[in-house]
Amino acid sequence: MCFSAQIIQLLNSKISIESVSMSVVDITFPERRQLIDYRLRAAMAYMRKNLNNPCLADEIAKLVGMSRSRFFDLYHEQIGTSPHVHWNAMRIAEACNRLRLNQENITSIALDLGFSNPGNFSRCFRNHTGFTPTSYRRVGHAA
Repeated sequence: MCFSAQIIQLLNSKISIESVSMSVVDITFPERRQLIDYRLRAAMAYMRKNLNNPCLADEIAKLVGMSRSRFFDLYHEQIGTSPHVHWNAMRIAEACNRLRLNQENITSIALDLGFSNPGNFSRCFRNHTGFTPTSYRRVGHAA
């Protein structure tokens, strides 16, 4: 879930900020970086730079000098999810920023972030944030 979507949900549901668990996207905050293996940081940096290209875990594992199985194990151990789910969370975080900051067409955002079609983008966005891209944009501009 996007950090900004968490805030919107908090405002809507009036839940205290202390009760929110850390999301996958929060792991990129600077104070957490020293806790993550340098190879995973390199993998995340690569994924962040290639948001629009489907990243295969095998390729990324090779890129950072790890076997596929060790890469997945370490990712689950330190990040708490799979590389693919985290990569999707990064793409959705970028989509959240674009939806809040400009009036770019949702279809062009979806295609630019590597989704095969707007339907897949909307489904993934809703799974991560709890909102459709259109409703997120509406609420994001109001906040």
